[in-house]
Amino acid sequence: MFKTDRSMYKKDTEGRVYVFEFILSNAIVYKVGICHTDRVVDRFMEVLKGFFTVYRYVPEARVLKYKKFPKPLLVEKHLHTELEEYRYKFSKKFSGSTEFFTDIDIDYLLEYIEEFRYEELLKCTEIATKDYNSIKELLKDSTYVDEEVPF
Repeated sequence: MFKTDRSMYKKDTEGRVYVFEFILSNAIVYKVGICHTDRVVDRFMEVLKGFFTVYRYVPEARVLKYKKFPKPLLVEKHLHTELEEYRYKFSKKFSGSTEFFTDIDIDYLLEYIEEFRYEELLKCTEIATKDYNSIKELLKDSTYVDEEVPF
């Protein structure tokens, strides 16, 4: 019912970057991911269902933030790289279980996503050439003004 057909998604399609909060018995963890649908709650329910299937309980959880981006995969990859040292590893795998983080300043993360500018990606030293060119094209083709990227 909540399963999404991911085969229709392309890496360069518009989508949403989201942050979900899960309160576990031993930690508060945050899932940072993307979806290409208008209904982030569908992805939220997929993750909860996957968690329940493996652990047989439903943790307290909520959607903290989601924001539309023209190239969400680039933003997600960037965030995962920045958060790598805070990665949370579950003892058992489920859908999306590798994209959780703990012990982070959640207010800072939510603000970072809200204020995110693609120029941040251009400063990365580990960005692939194709991603760099894709971002340059995105900025060139948009109604970009120095002060703000209009997303």
